[in-house]
Amino acid sequence: MEECELCGKKTDRVYVIEIDGVELGVCASCAKGKKIVREPEQAKTQKHQNTERKQEADSAELVDDYGKRIQVAREKLGLSLPVLAEMINEKESHMLRIEQQKTLPTPELVKKLEKALGITDRSMSEDSTSSRTSQKAEHASIGDFVKKGM
Repeated sequence: MEECELCGKKTDRVYVIEIDGVELGVCASCAKGKKIVREPEQAKTQKHQNTERKQEADSAELVDDYGKRIQVAREKLGLSLPVLAEMINEKESHMLRIEQQKTLPTPELVKKLEKALGITDRSMSEDSTSSRTSQKAEHASIGDFVKKGM
């Protein structure tokens, strides 16, 4: 049994939550209403977590100018950076660093950006690009930006 880092209660199911950028292992009652980073069965050591995040970021296969493409898509929709950050529940400063390509987005964040902006930031094979061309016009892909010379 482990101890909740917020209330001190003994628990065998520890949820890892994030509060102001700090990850804490807490009981189920303290985790309610908070951003849960990992469920109990996924809780791991910090070292293992960092290794996993690096591997996930590498496997995302982002295009070289992903930051600029995110910014162009955001501006095309008329969204300011603070509004986009709030829409996808991310910090504005983190989003700015991604647009400036100072940090790589996690695969989860890439999915949120794809959904919010209607784009795809991952490199695609030729097979998947041909199926994308039949998509509705309101959803622009990275390939559409490249084809139009943006």
